[in-house]
Amino acid sequence: LHHVRSAEAAGAAGLLLAPVSYLPLTDDDFAGLVADVAGATDLPICLYNNPTTTGFTISDALAIRLSELPGVKAVKNPAPATYDQSAQHVHKLCTEMSDDFVVGYSGDALIAGPLAAGAQAWYSVVAGTLPDLALAIWNARDDKDKVYALHGACAPLWDLFAEFGGIRVVPEVLNLMGLGPVTSPKPLLPLGPDAIARIEAALDVLPTPELERA
Repeated sequence: LHHVRSAEAAGAAGLLLAPVSYLPLTDDDFAGLVADVAGATDLPICLYNNPTTTGFTISDALAIRLSELPGVKAVKNPAPATYDQSAQHVHKLCTEMSDDFVVGYSGDALIAGPLAAGAQAWYSVVAGTLPDLALAIWNARDDKDKVYALHGACAPLWDLFAEFGGIRVVPEVLNLMGLGPVTSPKPLLPLGPDAIARIEAALDVLPTPELERA
């Protein structure tokens, strides 16, 4: 729990809690961790469901169970692949969880589905670099056709995210915008000139005015 205390001392407004472990965890293992953290802090907790990174899936049943703990106020899920899957998932969680629990999603390349289906939060990569673009997509969420059209106009960028990972693409976006020099954290290697040229081409077609590069 010293990480909780460190976050509190640093002025954190909330905690993002992921089931990271060297050995596989059971649902009860993670539930015990969440209960321990919830009992040790007044900060709101967001459950971080990232199976690709952690090797652990926070099932809907487990998320619903954990949402009953005091202080557990949100979940960050990977975006489903289709609108129909998103609509089903958003409806299930929003129906079975309390009104003050926030159902959110990550995965910029697939986020149009959850947003159009009523997701209450978008945990975005691109928002930290292109906030106007992210805000425009977010503000279009109540109009399915509009959010899909706006999001789809960014397809070249999403394709690059899928191919290289946002953590490699975003530094090059910042460099192209004249906000660098920025490099990917070690041990990640920087992208080569061909990839950077593709990123520049993707930026040139984005529907946003914030790309005045130096």
